[in-house]
Amino acid sequence: MAYYMSYYMFFDSVLMPVTPEEVKAKIKNLNKTVNLINEGEINMLKLPGLTEFSFTLLLPNIKGYPFARYLGSDFRNAQYYLDLFELHKTSKRPFSFILTRMFPDGKPVSNDATNTLVSLEDYTFSDSVKNGFDVNVDINLKIWVNYGTRIGTVQQPADAQSPPTVAVQNNRPNDPSKIAVGAKVIVSGQLYRDSYGSGPGKVLSAYNGVVNIINEKGSFPYHISDPGGGWLGWVAASSVTGVS
Repeated sequence: MAYYMSYYMFFDSVLMPVTPEEVKAKIKNLNKTVNLINEGEINMLKLPGLTEFSFTLLLPNIKGYPFARYLGSDFRNAQYYLDLFELHKTSKRPFSFILTRMFPDGKPVSNDATNTLVSLEDYTFSDSVKNGFDVNVDINLKIWVNYGTRIGTVQQPADAQSPPTVAVQNNRPNDPSKIAVGAKVIVSGQLYRDSYGSGPGKVLSAYNGVVNIINEKGSFPYHISDPGGGWLGWVAASSVTGVS
């Protein structure tokens, strides 16, 4: 029987080589306690805040650990993942955080997986003699909730008793000459597992997709999703054409 790790952890499409022994999920509290005159203290209940995840990752610098796994069996040293964390921290964009459990035969455990968009709040990496050449990284993530801004213009009604009409437009640039996160694009080219060209995948032809991540340091800087938000892969800049 083939051996499988019990847990898999992904940052976007990048598999973490060693899944942490423990992942803590903190449910934030937004309840408010106030004092009322002659009534004493009361607790005003509110919806919970954004969930936070915290854990420690081991990043091997030595090839051949039996407990470390890499997609496509391509070894990546610690610096590769540190560069990835720096990108997530500086890009000001959310990314997909996936934590899934597997049975020993490789089958997923039903209804027991985390798959959500998060932000990288902070991380601390340390070199210790206890870890040899490897690196430990303390990670803190926070769930990201989609939001947007809109500009509204209130028009003065001709009849004072009539309700005002509001003209609303989305505050999103739609310049086809500029490729930005959220831009609709036509993709003709090969998909890759990461922005550095690892794991070549299927080839798209005149595909209508959406740019959801940009890594300007990568040779394949644009990550493409389908119109419904499903993740596809990274492509070269020459493979992408903006549309209006």
